[in-house]
Amino acid sequence: MYQNIEKTGVDSLVTLAPKAIIERIKLAASGVKATFACGGSVKCPKPVRILFSDDGASIETQPKVLELPKNGDNASALENLVAACSAATFGKMNPDNPKEGADVLDLSYRKALKLDADCFDVNINLAELGILAKVKRLMAPDAADLRAELYKLNIHWTGDFFKAHVDTPRSADMLGSLVIALPCLHEGGRLTVEHGIECQTFDWSLTELPNAPLLQWGAFYSDCIHEVHPMTSGARITITYNLMAVKAEDPPLRGVNPSSLALRQILDEALQTDGFLEKGGTLAFGCQHEYHHNSDAFLDSHFRFQADLKLLLKGADACVVAVARDLGLKVDINPLFKNENNYEREYDSEGNPLAPEELERRRATEYVGKEFGLGIHDFVDQDAASVARLGNYSAAKNRGVEKRWDLIWCHGLEHHEVAEVYLAYGNEYSNEVMYSYAVILIEVPPMAQRKLGPASNSAEQ
Repeated sequence: MYQNIEKTGVDSLVTLAPKAIIERIKLAASGVKATFACGGSVKCPKPVRILFSDDGASIETQPKVLELPKNGDNASALENLVAACSAATFGKMNPDNPKEGADVLDLSYRKALKLDADCFDVNINLAELGILAKVKRLMAPDAADLRAELYKLNIHWTGDFFKAHVDTPRSADMLGSLVIALPCLHEGGRLTVEHGIECQTFDWSLTELPNAPLLQWGAFYSDCIHEVHPMTSGARITITYNLMAVKAEDPPLRGVNPSSLALRQILDEALQTDGFLEKGGTLAFGCQHEYHHNSDAFLDSHFRFQADLKLLLKGADACVVAVARDLGLKVDINPLFKNENNYEREYDSEGNPLAPEELERRRATEYVGKEFGLGIHDFVDQDAASVARLGNYSAAKNRGVEKRWDLIWCHGLEHHEVAEVYLAYGNEYSNEVMYSYAVILIEVPPMAQRKLGPASNSAEQ
């Protein structure tokens, strides 16, 4: 699941200045590579049968049947299935209220057909075919189990496509998506999945039907950008499942072998180096994956982010947490708040301009909270005391916000979610938006404690 960056050339840290050590930690954190998508193909022991209904008929009492690959090159045999489908939409957030959204039909962005899960059934046994076991091993090794929930059937004809997008989280346990391509003659329609600068391509084109039913598949984390490229011929029929991670009581992060990671080697040596954070400090790593931490899907399920996220951590983020825990360091995940325009107040509560050094200090201030979630406010309490304490962050003051000047950034911020929407007052009132980022915070104890060994550190296990 997890790959190490090349260790060749990693110098001893003993002779390096603290700033140089931090730069090495940054490089190691950015270089951790991990699985964000996987795929393969498998032969079915029997033909694939799709039972479906249209015009309100029940699939239990009046099903229609399409068998593949038997009918995979027969356009007329597909007509009944096509007739049962409707145009595929996609979810779009309401810019005036981030808690609201709607399904949108826009053929310039997505052109395809779809059939909802309650209108069809398919005789694919993912466990029997070994697909779920492989996905769990590569993408969710620390989950107690991985469950696949039938979501949709999609048909792409010549010229159909779906531009780059990210899936909407369906529940707190949603880890990603699994797409099964059924044996139908078609060309084009390749699926590309991106995370950062990495990209994986799934091309399921079939120019001739196999003798035995062949299923091609791909799975990926839900925060990955993915795109269905234009079809050139035929019909591409896919079944999509939502992948749900079943929580373990105490997920041990078995999928990560910290000792194989350069990050662990560098951080371990740094902890033993005189002069490196002699009085202790906090290393901050912006999460490299997105977790929809403010969405209703998490909040409505009473999702305990700091505790439960250890299970749902993906890829490189899981590596960072595993390294910290392996070294006996206290690690947690918190929201970090930033305004829409990252504006820093240039005046004090009495309207006097700030001194340059105070302005610089405020610009370096981070606002770390304890609670995730989305808040929408009719007004902001901007009394002098709250302004002096939090500046523009008055709207988030009930989230246990703490001013931090001491965070040592080892990986920057990448993914954010709307955290607060509120009215701000100045010369004219206006709508303001505040975002929060999920940040991994690793507490490094003072050197005196480190020399006593990991057992002396109050690590979170």
